[in-house]
Amino acid sequence: MRNITELRQRLSRETKARCIWITPPAVDEQQVAGHWGLARFGVGFRNQNLARVAGIVRDFDGQAIDAFSHLGTPPRCEFLMGDGLHLTMAGQKQLALEVIKGWSILA
Repeated sequence: MRNITELRQRLSRETKARCIWITPPAVDEQQVAGHWGLARFGVGFRNQNLARVAGIVRDFDGQAIDAFSHLGTPPRCEFLMGDGLHLTMAGQKQLALEVIKGWSILA
């Protein structure tokens, strides 16, 4: 929460940008844990933690697109690459659609 608060404060102090935040999407925890490259470097993600971050982003001022909820927990398998973390082209298209829908509501 501290990091997100700091980012929001800096943006409001140092820019005139209007920001709409996007929550992090969920991951496939088993795929992340079993991926050779991620596991090798101790990289791990838990949806429980990502849900907390998503909640923090959503709760600030309502100006957020909720990718965590919209893409599912975990996202459908066709939305995630083999590492369980990064979005495929289909996942990116779905996220872009959610951003467009969210932008039209929040703008």
